[in-house]
Amino acid sequence: MKTTGILYLLIGICLAACTGHNRFDERMAAADSILISRPDSAYRMLCAMEALADSQTLARQMRYQLLRANAQNKAYVPFTSDSIGRLLTEYFDDNGLANERMLAYYIKGCTYRDLEDIPAALQAFNAAAAEADTLSPECDFYHLGVIYAQIGGIFRKRGLPDEAIQAYEAAERCAWKNQDTTSVLSFWANKSNALLTKGETDVAIGLKEKTAALYSQLGLVRKAAQTRVQLIKLYARKGDFDKARAAMEEYEAQSGHFTAQGEIRAGKEDYYHIKGTYYLEKGDADSAEHYFRELARKGRTLNDRYLSSWGMTRIFMQSHQPDSLAKYALQTFFSSDSLYNMEAAKNLQNAQAMYNYLRYREMAQHAAQETAETRLHARYGLMLGALFFLMLVFMVLYLRKKANLKEHESQSLRAELLRTINAWQNTKDELDCLALEKQEVEEQLTRDTERKRRIEAVMEHKERQIAQLQENVFSLEQRFKMQSQGMNLDNSEIVRHLKQIRKNPLLCVPTEEDWDKLRAEIEVHFPSFYMRMHGGKRINETEYRVCLLVKAGFSASDIDVLLERKEYAATTRKRLLKKVFDKEGSARDFDDMVLNFDTAC
Repeated sequence: MKTTGILYLLIGICLAACTGHNRFDERMAAADSILISRPDSAYRMLCAMEALADSQTLARQMRYQLLRANAQNKAYVPFTSDSIGRLLTEYFDDNGLANERMLAYYIKGCTYRDLEDIPAALQAFNAAAAEADTLSPECDFYHLGVIYAQIGGIFRKRGLPDEAIQAYEAAERCAWKNQDTTSVLSFWANKSNALLTKGETDVAIGLKEKTAALYSQLGLVRKAAQTRVQLIKLYARKGDFDKARAAMEEYEAQSGHFTAQGEIRAGKEDYYHIKGTYYLEKGDADSAEHYFRELARKGRTLNDRYLSSWGMTRIFMQSHQPDSLAKYALQTFFSSDSLYNMEAAKNLQNAQAMYNYLRYREMAQHAAQETAETRLHARYGLMLGALFFLMLVFMVLYLRKKANLKEHESQSLRAELLRTINAWQNTKDELDCLALEKQEVEEQLTRDTERKRRIEAVMEHKERQIAQLQENVFSLEQRFKMQSQGMNLDNSEIVRHLKQIRKNPLLCVPTEEDWDKLRAEIEVHFPSFYMRMHGGKRINETEYRVCLLVKAGFSASDIDVLLERKEYAATTRKRLLKKVFDKEGSARDFDDMVLNFDTAC
């Protein structure tokens, strides 16, 4: 009873553990399913699972951390440390699939991006792209496209538009492979910004118009309006005020960046500069001044103050008011100087980080080069030792298998014979029972002819089975007898005598009497051997002796020694295969035919 109770307890624990794993996996799958569409909800769901994750296996915990970090990034919750990125890459480098390694390096790049370590972020993003298995149908092209987009954003912000365009085009190709039209349009919008940086304004305008039109066709009116807002200034500067006005109205009505009262939402105040620029280009200085002052009043960033003061400077430059012009020109100067200093500080930090990264990489490469030769020698030694050990193991296994092969074959044949005899006996017993049943039926049911015919048919079928089984028994007995005779041939006196001569070829050679004894021994055990080997083929005495020695189990080298002919057996056996059996093949094929033809008969 005590043992039974312990067993039940263990079963309960196992079932509880399996249930816990299933519940954890189901919640992970649910969070993953909404990761793209509702990253905020997925992130909150995963954070609530933290206590449950602590009780899981290491593999489940790491996949949980990977999914949670991905959700945190997509929910725009910034990383404050690179520890999670380093942890994920260290684990999945050794234990993950290609998609998991790519995602781990992507998360690592995002942590460095949030920490503003741009060189390290760029290195991690490039490593993530290198991990992708683009030839596999399971490749995660969605995240690979996002990685290339991150690389493009870094290049664009660093004033490298050509490199940014290449990265965005790579992201676009990934989105097409994933059949993700929405992502393609997002990458087009970013590419158009890089084209503006490069100075290709007309190309950029055309790409933005195409992107906005496709957004509208897909029903994504907010995305379409947000894309067209950047066209307002470009249209205005080209004098196309109707298009600019239409883009403004669409943005204010459909972008979702305005409250019900028509006020711009926080963080989007730079729209006042766009709208002010439109009125300034149109010649409505009062309206332009109104929106530039709104930007100064509501703007929160240094860039907002710069754009406001620059807009006011342009207004007073056109109206020829020197005092106001001087005031706002000075404000513009101070704002631009502050922006320059801020950007210069960032560039200095990036340059220092890049220097540190290159220096550490050079030191690591130097250290790796110093130890490479030592590791190579150790690896070669280990490989040679392993090879020797494997050869030894294979040799032992081969000899053991060869020693047991004949015994195994004999046992198999004996077992098959016994099974056949038992089946024959069982069938005979069934026939006896059917005969008794027939007699009883004939005595008691003389008028029931239909059943009588059925029984006779069954008896006839069983009799055929008995006849077939008797033939099988006879055939197996003959094969067993042949094999037994073949096995006893190794123990015959003449074969042992010839083996002694083989071991001492310098002391004696087979006599004619020895050859006659070998011929008699084999032809007694295999009466049809002589006729089968000759068969009207006219083989000579030496060739027939080769056949006798092969049947007795001698190798090619043994045959050469006993016949006192160098390298004779190899070529003769191949020729005899064609001459005796009329077949093409190797000397080994001839051996198989000679050893097995009596059994086949």
